[in-house]
Amino acid sequence: MKEPSYDFPPPFRVIPPEIVDLLGEPGQVFDGMEEDCLGCGIVQALGVARSGKTTWAYLALDWVIAYTKRPIYFANLPQVIIDEGIPDHWKGRVFTKPADEIHKVPASEMPVWVIDDASAHHSSRSSMNKKGMILAKTAPVISHLNAAIIYTTQSLAAVDRSFFRFTETVMVVRYMNQSGMRGERDEWREDVEHAQYLLRRAHAGLPGRRMRSFYVTVSSSPGKNPFRVVPFVRPRWLFEELDERRKDMLSKPFAYMSEEEISAVIEGPPPRPRGRPKKKKEENE
Repeated sequence: MKEPSYDFPPPFRVIPPEIVDLLGEPGQVFDGMEEDCLGCGIVQALGVARSGKTTWAYLALDWVIAYTKRPIYFANLPQVIIDEGIPDHWKGRVFTKPADEIHKVPASEMPVWVIDDASAHHSSRSSMNKKGMILAKTAPVISHLNAAIIYTTQSLAAVDRSFFRFTETVMVVRYMNQSGMRGERDEWREDVEHAQYLLRRAHAGLPGRRMRSFYVTVSSSPGKNPFRVVPFVRPRWLFEELDERRKDMLSKPFAYMSEEEISAVIEGPPPRPRGRPKKKKEENE
């Protein structure tokens, strides 16, 4: 089965209401909604490599651009991709900033942040370095900043859990393999396993071992469907309109980082030298 495609702008209902609630502008009301949008929180897109997490994120960003006025910030995306890789209808709405500057964007902008491959930016193993601590301290005030964040990750176990404790979250589950499932966080494993069961059932008889034709949302919000199977509608521009270089830029952004840029993401800031700094000798000494 080939996923259905859309030409920009996407249909309004291309993403389900629990995600509209977070990605719509704070206080925004759409026809058919029972209450206004929360407009802040985290959407976690989970799945193994090449399962369609980032492609799903691009669908969500198309929705944001079409139905809101919110600016979009990619964490640590190389500027060359903003200049040469993104589709024309994103220009003027999509920017890049360091991942640890979420708190520096004014709340009046109501930003949407995209942290692709989140474990590289906010790893559970490096949560106490300066960048990780800034992100962790930002988590409790996401609602004050009117910010919504889209994470993509291959495992929630690899991402610092601080972000998941303080704010509204919705999980978008793509295909997970068994090795990934065995290493998943205990508090999420049951939900992810059930989502995989729903994906297998939805894809019964369909080709494609990575089950990209549907995804499952997992939400704990009162009044929301806790598990929803959603057909995936892919952006036609991403598959049919961009040249191969631009597709590659959007698919593998780390490959377009300089050595210094990728080191800053993977290794974090350089450590401070230990001890007191030595006094400079006077020239005439």
